[in-house]
Amino acid sequence: SVVLADAPNGLEGVPVDGTAIVTGGVELKSDKVNLKLVKGDVKVGSGTASRTYGSGAYSISVEATLPDPVGQNYAVWVAGAGGVKLVDYMSGSKTSWSLGKNVGAGYSNYNQVWVTLERVKDQKPEEHFLEGTF
Repeated sequence: SVVLADAPNGLEGVPVDGTAIVTGGVELKSDKVNLKLVKGDVKVGSGTASRTYGSGAYSISVEATLPDPVGQNYAVWVAGAGGVKLVDYMSGSKTSWSLGKNVGAGYSNYNQVWVTLERVKDQKPEEHFLEGTF
């Protein structure tokens, strides 16, 4: 997998035949949030989400401790001014779940992260387990 990282500030141009081909770095922004358990009948659940974005790039990662979904799937969603959008399904086993995804442009208008339990893999969020706002 690819991890986006902030470029150092103050990059110098590299001369090639007397012409500079690099004039500066891209300023990427990063946010991290603790996800809160919102499913009332579940006593154990926690997680963190982080995002890195800027210049047309968007990367999100989510780490969570949740009950074993037993034949179902956990999904990560983003929500905000653009509505609700499925990022992808988490991978893991038993109580340890994660997702790391480079999704590209078009996600900057979403400031919330949801983790849901999904019985059907479709574009509709089902049972909310964790939520957080960047």
